[in-house]
Amino acid sequence: MPAPRLAHANPSLITKRWGSFWDANAPQTIPSANATAIITFNTSDPLSNGVSMVSGSRMTFATAGVYSITFSIQWSNSSATAYDSQVWLRKNGITSAFDVADSNSRFTVTGKHGATHGHIIGTVNFVMTLAAGDYLVLAWSAEDVAVTIETTAASAGPPQVPRTPGIILTATQV
Repeated sequence: MPAPRLAHANPSLITKRWGSFWDANAPQTIPSANATAIITFNTSDPLSNGVSMVSGSRMTFATAGVYSITFSIQWSNSSATAYDSQVWLRKNGITSAFDVADSNSRFTVTGKHGATHGHIIGTVNFVMTLAAGDYLVLAWSAEDVAVTIETTAASAGPPQVPRTPGIILTATQV
């Protein structure tokens, strides 16, 4: 009996779907302590394929599959007190009814020292099965409005460094 034929015997013919998005504008804030806000994005990689950003906050998937979802957030704290911030996924909706179970991550954002705000970068990765047309949003909250998602401008130095986006979000089909 002959071996079964694979639909894609040559892996180089398989096109993986992916998207890369970030926000490099003014800080993102919460309306009040412990309130929830939806993270927004203003830039995407023009070569993104099959994963798009809709309405500035909905990472939308054109093709069903298993995806690695990774994001990093640069939090800033203008208070001398350290505060916790949390971030989690919502699927196919923007209210708490659409929270993805077990997707919350909590970070303590250090307090400022002297005139310098406290900072922390939190990075999270999930692997999820998504259907065509599904979308994800990132929700976040903090114990105090002193905590923001902050973009840092490029610096001519010293040292010379490029801009630091407040949020980077990628999805790669695996």
